[in-house]
Amino acid sequence: MTDLLVISIEGQSIQAIPNKQHEYTMTTEQVALGYGVGEEAIRSHKARRPDELIEGKHWVVAISNTLGGQQEMTLWTKRGIIRLGFFIRSARARMFRDMAEDLVFRKWEDAERGQPAPADALISARLIAASTGQSSKAVAMMMRRSDVLPTHHCVDPQYRTPAYLWPLVQVEAFLIGRSMAHLPLTAFTGEARPGVVQVQQNKRLNVPKHKALAPAAVQNYMTEAERLGAQLARELTEEFVRAELPARLRAMLTKGVTA
Repeated sequence: MTDLLVISIEGQSIQAIPNKQHEYTMTTEQVALGYGVGEEAIRSHKARRPDELIEGKHWVVAISNTLGGQQEMTLWTKRGIIRLGFFIRSARARMFRDMAEDLVFRKWEDAERGQPAPADALISARLIAASTGQSSKAVAMMMRRSDVLPTHHCVDPQYRTPAYLWPLVQVEAFLIGRSMAHLPLTAFTGEARPGVVQVQQNKRLNVPKHKALAPAAVQNYMTEAERLGAQLARELTEEFVRAELPARLRAMLTKGVTA
């Protein structure tokens, strides 16, 4: 039997109880306490979202013995606890969801899937798409609508375009909580640059391969040697068009007339 797990948030202790099938579960009372809402709010989400909060997967019914006899009670599974966190919007709710991801969900999934990814691992939209079967553009839109925010950016090694990077642990919890991770997620291994302002300014996230970046956007990611080389190429091209090309055209026309 798994040891009792306790999460402390703002001076309150939230208990996750052992369960033979689901490893850990929480009662509606404990989940509501963690998210800082009333139990009725949790029941309301369960009643209004039957297609997203599924019995046997996100919650189960258990029988408890009380002084009044046997009563049914709802227990929330690890997936259900995480899933609820995307419906409840408040500072306290986000804090508890993050703690559940880091302290609970991570521990559960580590035991099931082997070695965990490093806590500071990152992942790009293209790598998320490889796991979910979606397009990179769809992934980027989905992540923007969620509470999982990018923290870094990079130059995509395949397309040479700027791209966002998200914390892998948070993305993994988000996808598995929504049953969207079809394949294991792969961490980004290239150069990660803190912040996302540069990507937002360029507005070139996930540009298709057949579309070229604007010169200004490319220049932001060039080394000094690349920039000087590009400048020299432009100057040589301009010189050829201005002086050499007209001379060659005149020579061709003269040769044609003579013939």
